[in-house]
Amino acid sequence: MKCYLCKKPAVIKQQKGREICARCFSMLVEKRIRKYVRAAKAFRGKDNILAVGDLAFYFAKKITDKMPVKIFKTNKEDKTSIRKNRINKIIPNWTIDDEINDFLEQLLNKKENHKKPSKVKEEKILSCITDEEASLFAEINSISFKPNKKNKDISEFVEELVKKHPHSKFSLISNIRELESVK
Repeated sequence: MKCYLCKKPAVIKQQKGREICARCFSMLVEKRIRKYVRAAKAFRGKDNILAVGDLAFYFAKKITDKMPVKIFKTNKEDKTSIRKNRINKIIPNWTIDDEINDFLEQLLNKKENHKKPSKVKEEKILSCITDEEASLFAEINSISFKPNKKNKDISEFVEELVKKHPHSKFSLISNIRELESVK
């Protein structure tokens, strides 16, 4: 097995059946997150950013390294640190799996998202990678990452769907974003 990009020994099998080495995998994940951040215009100069978790902090620092922003790290979002540090953007530990699970839970249980509007904007920069990719990236780069808890029934349903149709998570997230843009 050789990496399809650099021809070095591969250790990871991707969804498309291609093998990839750890270095190229990390590079691709980083590239995907950078592209998502650029498209979303997530950060601006003089932002005060609160990164929830080590992985979110890693990417926030890496992406904004030449920008005049302040980044604070926490393991749990709390109002006092948001107020004290004048945070205007939060990067939650939120992946594609969280987005899909939350959407399907609201849809199937007819729950509405009653989150109060806030002056602090959430930038879900990890929502372009799966829990599995985030865990693997974190392991390769010695960063701690713990996926959020999800509805077990919905997670099992999505995993069964992925077994039959490997790209279904990415199709689902694309459709969810399309629907949310219509709201």
